[in-house]
Amino acid sequence: MTRGDPISPSECLVFEDSVAGVEAGRRAGMRVVWVPHPDVAAEYQASQKDILAGKTGMIEIGDNWQVGEVDDGWAESISSLEDLNYEKYGIDVQS
Repeated sequence: MTRGDPISPSECLVFEDSVAGVEAGRRAGMRVVWVPHPDVAAEYQASQKDILAGKTGMIEIGDNWQVGEVDDGWAESISSLEDLNYEKYGIDVQS
């Protein structure tokens, strides 16, 4: 990518705390890190894989071409931003 080139959705990393935000990021073709409040994580534990794939069905858009697949590696859930694996996303943290 050179300066001035548009950034594609697949080059974006979204940090979200809401179920709707995870679904929006996935449907936009972006990678998503879900950092839910502990109560939200507990409430949606049974459907976590569908949430991470953008398959909650909360948003009616008419087609599903943007929906991800369960366990496709484009989304993950962590309990705190302190748990983020920077290397996984190619982020170089200088000390």
